[in-house]
Amino acid sequence: ADAERLDLEGLDEEAMFPFLEDSLHASIPGRVVSRVHRRTDGNPLHALELMSHLEATGALARREGALETTKQWERETVPARLRDIVHARMVRLEDTDRALLEVAAVDGPVFDGRAVAAVQGMPVLEVLRRLQALSRSRALIEPARHGYRFANRPTQEVLYEDMAPELRVELHRALAEHLEERGDEVEAARLARHWERSGERKRAAPYLIQVAASAQSRQEWRRLVDFASRAGLLEDPPLVDLHEHRAVAISTASALIQSGRHEEGDALYERVEQAVSKAADESLAERVAVHRATACLVNGRRPEGDEARWEAAAQRLGETMEGASARAVIGRLAKLDG
Repeated sequence: ADAERLDLEGLDEEAMFPFLEDSLHASIPGRVVSRVHRRTDGNPLHALELMSHLEATGALARREGALETTKQWERETVPARLRDIVHARMVRLEDTDRALLEVAAVDGPVFDGRAVAAVQGMPVLEVLRRLQALSRSRALIEPARHGYRFANRPTQEVLYEDMAPELRVELHRALAEHLEERGDEVEAARLARHWERSGERKRAAPYLIQVAASAQSRQEWRRLVDFASRAGLLEDPPLVDLHEHRAVAISTASALIQSGRHEEGDALYERVEQAVSKAADESLAERVAVHRATACLVNGRRPEGDEARWEAAAQRLGETMEGASARAVIGRLAKLDG
């Protein structure tokens, strides 16, 4: 019988988390999964191979059921064999073309000529013609739906790693400034990455919060915690206004508790309650307290306060979603008390 070939899509980053943790029988930090997902385009087999490589080279180490990064992690680079192949492909590149590709590498695996042209101070059409010529003659980049992409991840990573650190920082800053001027057409994650890597955490925070909110709406809890953490929500004092971003903060606290990080989740709930109390919004403070109590009970922990405290909350909140949650808290406490 004739065989039919199926082209399967890779896993998204959220799905990559449980796949790797179940396969390797260990908890894995978010930044590790992000790098592995980025390098392998979500291919599960390639991801397992890369994780094995990272552990074998000492970039990751097993400690008490977890794979944790070591000092070698920050020095982890493209393997020498692949690096040599990329260098061979870039031989005899003109300085101008090399500079264009370096800006593109800082922008990421997928980039657009308009951003590259802005950073280099060159006419857009000239840059697009050069990029088109490179895609035809060097097999380093190829056209994408919007702009261009590197033909493979090692090419982009070698270009990025070969640059002086100070140059990388300034290119990230220049890209962030250009992309910010373009407004809503630019993805928040792209802007956040450039501000982060230019050392501007406060300027990155609003965009990180946007990405976290998007993850919240899609119920991508690990991604939510990762971006909320990068936005400074878990810090004391927080990098952003917890009252303004309370919805993301509450969901993050709940996700932390559900993942077993009880102390961090409780501490974040506490800071959110303090933030809304300072705003003199008693109703909002009551809603946050109900969310916190619900998260505790879902994870088999008894919240602070007796049934009378939650009966009063249910009465004050009335027929709202949090009022219903307060009544559910009362029911669960009654079951716990037998």
